[in-house]
Amino acid sequence: MKIRIYYEDTDAQGIVYHANYIKFCERARSEALMQAGVDFARADAHFVVSELCAKFLRPARLGDTLEIRTSLAALKNASALLRQEIYKIKDIKNVDFSELLYAQDVKIAFVKDGRPIKFSAEILEFFKSLR
Repeated sequence: MKIRIYYEDTDAQGIVYHANYIKFCERARSEALMQAGVDFARADAHFVVSELCAKFLRPARLGDTLEIRTSLAALKNASALLRQEIYKIKDIKNVDFSELLYAQDVKIAFVKDGRPIKFSAEILEFFKSLR
């Protein structure tokens, strides 16, 4: 998923606020599921983040275009460990880049009534496609 950085994403110096990287990754995961047509927004069950390890490498700035890349690191019956990386691919002047800015490992689970449940075949296939 690609996004452009706007004023609302930054602090007074035009640098992306640290919590926004996590939000960008969340949006990328949701967008990937929606584009794949996966029924993940059920009334009786939902995804939760159970672990997150973040590494901030370089700042993104106002006007940058970023690309969030998601890959599967590990898969179990009721949880998945995903590696998400945010790359700066263009700056405000439209100059091309390929610079890793942020990386996170995020463990997500599917839960119902507060307890993990097995992924459906559809969700398992989606995660396997991220390899």
